[in-house]
Amino acid sequence: MRRFARTLLILGCTLALLAISPAPAQQAKGEKEKDRQRKLFDPQHAGPEAMLQGEYEGKRGVEKFGAQLVARGERQFHILLFPGGLPGDGWDGKDYVFMEGGTLKDQRIEFKSSADSGDGAQATVADGKITGTLKAGDPFVLQRIERCSPTLGAKPPAQAVVLFDGRDTAAWQDKAPTIEPAALPIMDEHGRLLAGAVSKRSFRDFTLHLEFYLGFEPEGLPWRRADSGVYLMERYEIAVGDTCGFDFDIVGTAGRVPPTVFTDKQLKGEKFGLFMGKKNPHPAYCGTLFRANRPAPNYCFAPLTWQTLDIEFQAPRFDATGKKQQPATVSAKLNGLPVVERQTVNGPTAHGAKGEVPEAPLWLQGYQRTVLYRNIWLVEKNVAAAP
Repeated sequence: MRRFARTLLILGCTLALLAISPAPAQQAKGEKEKDRQRKLFDPQHAGPEAMLQGEYEGKRGVEKFGAQLVARGERQFHILLFPGGLPGDGWDGKDYVFMEGGTLKDQRIEFKSSADSGDGAQATVADGKITGTLKAGDPFVLQRIERCSPTLGAKPPAQAVVLFDGRDTAAWQDKAPTIEPAALPIMDEHGRLLAGAVSKRSFRDFTLHLEFYLGFEPEGLPWRRADSGVYLMERYEIAVGDTCGFDFDIVGTAGRVPPTVFTDKQLKGEKFGLFMGKKNPHPAYCGTLFRANRPAPNYCFAPLTWQTLDIEFQAPRFDATGKKQQPATVSAKLNGLPVVERQTVNGPTAHGAKGEVPEAPLWLQGYQRTVLYRNIWLVEKNVAAAP
């Protein structure tokens, strides 16, 4: 009897453990997702390209000089060289050198400009630096750097509404919203919020600070690399995505497709033709109003670097009958540099909620959850004002 009771006890414990243990398929799915996140967000697991891509800075003679080395997948790279320094730190936004087709081989990448380019440029990436020459003048030597936004780690003031501080997701809706059914808040083991969440509270006029981290997806071009979006009032999208090094005369489609380089004449004076068209001749860069049809600089850092967005937003105004009297306005700084300056917004972004309202929640678009967020807070303004 005692042996029988012991057998029943063991059997009961075994069944209980089986009941609470995840099914093999579920466990495998979880491990696959963890592996995906490691390759996306951890430079040590993302491959050798991740350790080389990024920004470089140094001198060409006495002149400040910069470069952005962009991974394109399968050990392929392109490079942009900037006389005067990096975008937002010395470059005048005009002259630059673009070279593609660099292949990582034996810990080196070699670039040489095409014969018809006229710039006579060549560059070598090795031993953590880029060396090279242009057609005339001194050679350049550049070291890899990681720039830091001046607002990184900004502390919320006493009156701020803290939406995410790395401790929990209590400020975010815990049910699938209609705007994006997959947008349920997920905090990883490092206290970072995965893209794809809608705030519980609605807001109207505010100053918003947040920090984001772009995953490493080298195979695509912008908006098929790491991609999210900060939807103000669930409607007006400030683009968040990897556009570093894609400012200029490079166009193409998603996937492992080499870019096509167009002349200024072909682009009719507009550089970087991605998403170009009669209705929207200006591309969307990280930190700008998506498809807003306005020229804007590209101050996006390389992926796998924490970056900042600081946004001033004023909601649209309506009269007592609900008729809109004044459009929404937005200003935004990416990494401390102005990219949108008091721009009016005449309606929701295509993927946003329909119609316009006096107030609504904040939505961090999930897409494929390839972006992380942290340190999210806002300060409300004009709280007592009438709609």
